Amino acid sequence: MVNKKVLITVGCSFTEGIGCWDYSLLPKNKDVNQLSNSETYEFFQNNSDNFLKGSWGTQLQKKIGYHTHINCGIGGSSNSHQLKNFMDTIHTWDIDNSDVLVIWLMTYNHRFSFYNNDSITTYGMAAVDNDNNVLDSNDELTKSHIIELGDSFDPSMSKESFHNLRCMRDICKVNNFSFLFTSVEYGDHFGYLVDNFLDTDTLTKRLKYTKNGAPEYNMMEGSWRHTSHCGHQNDMGYGIVSNNMYNSILENHSYLINTEEVPEYVQIRNCEKYNILYERTRLK
Repeated sequence: MVNKKVLITVGCSFTEGIGCWDYSLLPKNKDVNQLSNSETYEFFQNNSDNFLKGSWGTQLQKKIGYHTHINCGIGGSSNSHQLKNFMDTIHTWDIDNSDVLVIWLMTYNHRFSFYNNDSITTYGMAAVDNDNNVLDSNDELTKSHIIELGDSFDPSMSKESFHNLRCMRDICKVNNFSFLFTSVEYGDHFGYLVDNFLDTDTLTKRLKYTKNGAPEYNMMEGSWRHTSHCGHQNDMGYGIVSNNMYNSILENHSYLINTEEVPEYVQIRNCEKYNILYERTRLK
């Protein structure tokens, strides 16, 4: 009997599938830009199944023949947030006796996170102007941290992401999960760390495919021409992301593709706000 194949996707809103809107769910006679805050929230919640269905993970799941897709994408989250959520919820998944593939589409390096009482909170960082004013943030913790980092902001945050990447690699190794990764952007500092300091075995796990005779690492390429009002890809855009990832897997990791018939494809949204204390469960 062939083990069940499980695809676990990790990332931010680009992994969650935000952008795959069903506009027929809008309130009657209202444009998407005319919604109140409460209506916007309701419209978002009503589209959660569409996000999951149209996500690059669900579309890739069917291309590589995996029975189950667990989507761990969390909109607006940092890499550290995603890692913490992955570690905290891993015991809740029904994946015993399964062949598991984890693909991490890492997010922007400028975000960071802390446990905030009952859930993980991401702080989205912005730039600092000439007067030490932190742009696009009213949070004092964010402001003080950016000011403290000063000129080392980009290198320091890239090292955070690099650390998180190595932690995810080891978590997958301990659990005997296959692991692949890429990023929405590598940036000068993070890309430099990956290219020059990541161990050679993990470097082979970076998604890439050949384009015009050269390696292509940008899995988001070509997808931006298919976006929704929110600036995220729609299902067609995420389809291109899934195609790019499939081409990478086919070219470099074809052993991960399942050729057996799949009678039913199952998609699951992972819990975004897992409360360790409330659940009272011993964690792995």
